[in-house]
Formats: sequence, structure tokens, C-alpha cells
Amino acid sequence: MNKKSPELPPIYFDLKSNNYLMELNPGRFTPLSSSDVKAHLQMRGHHTDMKNDHGLSFGNEILAKAQVHSYVDYAGPLAGYKAGLMETRSGERLLVTKSVNVPEPGKKKSIPWFEDFVSQIFTTAEQMAFFFAWLKIGYEALYDGTMMPGQLLGLIGPGGCGKTFMQWCITGVLGGRYARPYQYMVGKTPFNEDLAMAEHHIMGDEEMSYDIRARKKFGAMIKQLCVEPAMRVHGKGKLAFTAETFRRLTASVNDEPEHMLFFPPFDSDIKPKIMLLKCSPAKVLDRNRDKNQKRFFDELPAIAAYLRGFNICRAMQDDRFGVKAYQHPELIATVEESAPEIQLLNIIDDDLKLDDQAAWFGTAEDLKLELQSGKHASTVYELLKFPNAAGWYLSRLKQKFPARFVKTSSKGRTRWTITKEETNG
Repeated sequence: MNKKSPELPPIYFDLKSNNYLMELNPGRFTPLSSSDVKAHLQMRGHHTDMKNDHGLSFGNEILAKAQVHSYVDYAGPLAGYKAGLMETRSGERLLVTKSVNVPEPGKKKSIPWFEDFVSQIFTTAEQMAFFFAWLKIGYEALYDGTMMPGQLLGLIGPGGCGKTFMQWCITGVLGGRYARPYQYMVGKTPFNEDLAMAEHHIMGDEEMSYDIRARKKFGAMIKQLCVEPAMRVHGKGKLAFTAETFRRLTASVNDEPEHMLFFPPFDSDIKPKIMLLKCSPAKVLDRNRDKNQKRFFDELPAIAAYLRGFNICRAMQDDRFGVKAYQHPELIATVEESAPEIQLLNIIDDDLKLDDQAAWFGTAEDLKLELQSGKHASTVYELLKFPNAAGWYLSRLKQKFPARFVKTSSKGRTRWTITKEETNG
């Protein structure tokens, strides 16, 4: 009786690197040379040197078949996926080489340490509820294998209060992988393969730019990354492809008004896509970061179970994101007051001295030159140093105060009429 040949493992060929890939460990494919593949086949009981009628060895036949039938256009981790072969809608063959490590829910749902941390950093029951709802939806979407979108979560508070550690905890709940997307989001790099490999995209105000062009680009990318599951993935020197990936964005920002300019201007389109939670110092955190991390990991299975059982009340629910975008009243007021167009408005009211009879009339460039000769010249220079900044801010002021800012166009030129601020009584 012939002994049954051992089953061949799946072997793939990466067209870009010319490496072969085998699943040597569950949930992880490893790149191998041709000789390495043969060695592993031999370890599994295959006779790779045995030749067929054409003189081709069994090992080389397996390698040749992988090149023809099991080639892949991309091999690497992909956020939100388990290891294995997948195909994009446009026909690219992708091999996910490492499964996302989503925490499994434990039997216990009691999370005394983490709940204490959350209560201390967010202080109010309302903020805690929105945080747990946001985290629940992200965790469950990842656990269940869906690509449900989620808002950018802004953590705003004093330095050392625990914001960065909270981001670290969120990374743990979302499988442990993170990337830093800011340079890509403001257009400073076209490459984003690292983002496609990570479920948690982390930002901090140390990266922020006051450049209005960067902030506009940042706002546009928030709309794209928080809403659209599909991402065009482009690694340096690699084939670009489009695939749906899982992602959640967070930003840790100090609470000084100038740091709040990290965020793009809050218009009606961007506002539903950003949560702003006010953070206070969390005294439960130990100075020894390793102790904090151990306490978190000890409770992680229970945190997963707690999130599975967390109930999002009807008033908080949202059809697109699962939960509405909450913004702490003090924070949203600071964002709006710190907006550059509001700074410009305050300078206009102080410098132009408009009255009931007179209105200011001219182009955006006229306004810029006039204000640069006034008492706020240095501030105006910084505020309006970017091309067309004055025109862009005036357009935003028109949206907020349509009665005061009137725009007219004639012979290809745009002029503005600015009137006095209305007062009550």
C-alpha cells in the first residue's frame, strides 16, 4: 500500500520582490527564497529532487506553478484583514501576510482600572459615553470584519494628562498596529503604504501646520479617510492599487488656543466627522509607564467584552458612523474663536472703524494692503502671507455673516463690501 503524500501548503510568488511566500506560522506568511521553499517542503516530507518524465524536479515544478498560477501583485499586511489571498475589484491579487490581532472578548466585563482612567481623563458621563460608543463601534467593526467608517477623535487637554497614553490604549483595542498619517494628509508625501498596514492612525500637535493650504488639504483628507473605506495604496517603488482598509484616526492636542489650529476650519461638512473630547489629568496613571501598560493588558479581554455589551442610547446614534460626533462646548467655541477668519474679523472691526453710514469696498488684496499698514500689521502679515488667504477668509466670513460681507464680481474681478457689525438695542 502506497503511503499518502503529504499535502502541499499554499505557495505564492510576489511579482515585485521575486520572493516566494509560505504560511510558516498561523496567520502569517513569510517571504522565502526558492531554496528556502524547497527546504521547508522537505521538512514536511516532500521529495523535492524527484524528477518527472521531462527531467524537472518536483521542487522546481512547484516553484514554476507558483509563478504562473499563484502570483500576487502585492504582499504585505493590510489593515482590517486576516492573512490570505484576496483580489481587488480592478483585478490585482493581494496576499495579506499578517492577520490583524483583534483582542478576543473575555468572560469578565468588569474593567475597574480602565474605567477609572476613562472617568478621570474625560470627567463627565456624557464624554465617557461618547468615547465608549466610538471605541465600541471601531472595535466591533474590526472584530466582525467590516469597514465601517468612524470619525477622527480629538483628545484635547494639558500636557501630561494622559492623552498620548489613551491613544496607546486605543491602539491595543484596535489590534496593536499604528501609523502616523499627517505628512500624507497634508500632501508632504505621496506614499501611504504604511497607513494601509495599520488600523490606528495617530497624530499629535507637534506635527501641526498653520499654513491654510495644509489645513485645507488636511480637512479634505479627513473627509476621505474617515468616510471612504477604499484607499489608493502607494508604496515607494511599488505598484499602486486600491483596496478597502479599516482605519480609525485620533489626534492628541494641547489645549492652548493656538494648538487648536491643528484642526481644519469647522464647516458644516467637516463638523460631523470630528469628535472633540476635553481631557483632564488622569491621576490613576502611574509614573512608570510599564505598570500602566500591564494594567491595561490585564484588563484587555474584559475591555473587549465590555465594549461588546455597551449600549449606545438612541439619542447618540448616527446612521453613517454609528454614533454622533460630539464636540465639547468649550472646545468647539475655542476652535471657532481661534479660526483665522475670526482673527481677521476682529482686526477688520478694530482697524477699519466702520460706522452706520460708511462701508468698506474693495478687493481682497486691497483689504490686505490696508490692514498691513495698520496697528495689527505684524499679525496681518502672518495671517495673510499665503496666496489668496485674504479672499479665502473673506469667503468663510461671508458664510458666517452674510449680511456683513457681500461679494460682487465684474469683469473678472471680485470685490467685497464690508459693513459695520450689527448691535442689539
